[in-house]
Amino acid sequence: MESATQHPDGPKWNVALFSGSPEDAVVTDQFTGRPEFIIHPTNGPRLLTLAELKALTLTAQMAGDDLLILSNTQHQFTAHYTATYLEAGISAAQKSNADILLGAVNWMESAVQVDQHLFWLDKFLGCQFIVLFRRCYNALLNIKIDGDNTEIAIDGVLSSILVNKLLLYPFISTVTEKIPKKNAIPGSSPYYGDPTGQLASLQQVKEYYSSINTAH
Repeated sequence: MESATQHPDGPKWNVALFSGSPEDAVVTDQFTGRPEFIIHPTNGPRLLTLAELKALTLTAQMAGDDLLILSNTQHQFTAHYTATYLEAGISAAQKSNADILLGAVNWMESAVQVDQHLFWLDKFLGCQFIVLFRRCYNALLNIKIDGDNTEIAIDGVLSSILVNKLLLYPFISTVTEKIPKKNAIPGSSPYYGDPTGQLASLQQVKEYYSSINTAH
């Protein structure tokens, strides 16, 4: 199947839907009324397995698809989402030779703004809405599977094996959970801060110094 098809009335993206947690029921109402998406639910409300990820990747590669979109059942679009915004983000990410484009994250370690609406990330957690590009297919297919149907934390795998990881900001998907700190300082919050606040601060810093450079 084609992951993205151009139509006169706008883009058409195929989305492989999987469960955000073992308890989730598969729902697609976030995509209802959005003709730019064609949903392909996985079989049953379960986490995406490594075998399934590789199968989806192989199908996309054999079909000659430029990208593969995955979304879990915890995904909810934010007010920032439009088909035009996503299409522009995908185009900019492809021009930057991205392996992956994230619609949101729950946590990130380091981030650097590389474009108006794109941040490069080091490590991340969260896979509510992700776009995998052709250039990462071989890396995914070369992952070794321990067991026949190993369930994985897909964000951890993608964060560790992919190099050029880009994040769309403002997010098109909501933050779905708070990530606990491993070694929280006594008296401080046991959770990491909202990544949207971190990115807003980084963007303000860049805009400030860019304005100084422009003035001189």
